[in-house]
Amino acid sequence: MSSRRRLRHAPPVKRRSRRDVVVAIGASVVAVAATAFAIWMLRPGGIADRQPRATWFVALVVLAVVSTVWFVLRPRSKRRDRPVPWLVGGAAVIAVAAVVGGIVWPGGLLRHTPRDPFAPTPGDIIIDGDGDGGTTTPPTTASATPTTAVTSTPPSTSASSEPTATTSP
Repeated sequence: MSSRRRLRHAPPVKRRSRRDVVVAIGASVVAVAATAFAIWMLRPGGIADRQPRATWFVALVVLAVVSTVWFVLRPRSKRRDRPVPWLVGGAAVIAVAAVVGGIVWPGGLLRHTPRDPFAPTPGDIIIDGDGDGGTTTPPTTASATPTTAVTSTPPSTSASSEPTATTSP
């Protein structure tokens, strides 16, 4: 029996229309792009880590766009006959609302972290303390761990001439 022939009682193979295939491919591309965008935003050191308010704002704008597209393209919508003007108008309203919302966001949309006062700026000259002319090291910030300094006792004492360790806070 040929593989192309259909069995007697088997249901016919349903062929998909070109429109169905294009919609499926488009939905797959959108899903992959949205996942890549979410991974980019949520990576360590990403925009969601540095600017959580802006992340919430982007999420609200994306939710508004998805809601508008669903509202216009749903099967029972009266706007489905001419969706392009409705989608363009909705995108324009969302863009204006996003700009106004970004301006009037309570407490400011972006969070500005203060500069570290101990971090060197590009024009700073840092002198290497050991005099070997090697690599320079930036000044260190105050640390909570105690540091150990080595001091030597003068040779005139009768105790010991070996260095002793002292701890400074």
